[in-house]
Amino acid sequence: NVIKYEYNKNHIKNDNDDYNKELNKYIACFSSSVYVISLTSNKLENTNAILQKNFEILSSGSLLVLPFIEEPYINKIGLFHNINCFLINFNNTKKDIQEQINYITNINNKKNIDNIRLNGKKYAENNFNSDLKFIEINNIIQNN
Repeated sequence: NVIKYEYNKNHIKNDNDDYNKELNKYIACFSSSVYVISLTSNKLENTNAILQKNFEILSSGSLLVLPFIEEPYINKIGLFHNINCFLINFNNTKKDIQEQINYITNINNKKNIDNIRLNGKKYAENNFNSDLKFIEINNIIQNN
């Protein structure tokens, strides 16, 4: 089942962790880059942008699921398939895609999936926290 999280303006304005708790209810949450229409080809092209949603999913403890095509970009920030996130190859057949999804929800794989989820949560807490991001931004400003 695909569930779209609906939120209202009060969720954004309040200092609470409702969204984090909502994401944590699910074994896995899917995120993908933004696709935009190219000015030169007039076709949809992947921006390969790493979205805030990725960090929100990781920090909630849910399994971050991404398209396999994002692998080189997420590897640069320390995210790796079957270690702290899960990648699905959408270039395969519909049957192959379903098998990849079934792997996540198969009770026999629960221990492995829960381990990946925990690794993702810990990695986010240790590498994507606001203190470290402030230092990173400050270093960029100081060096330019």
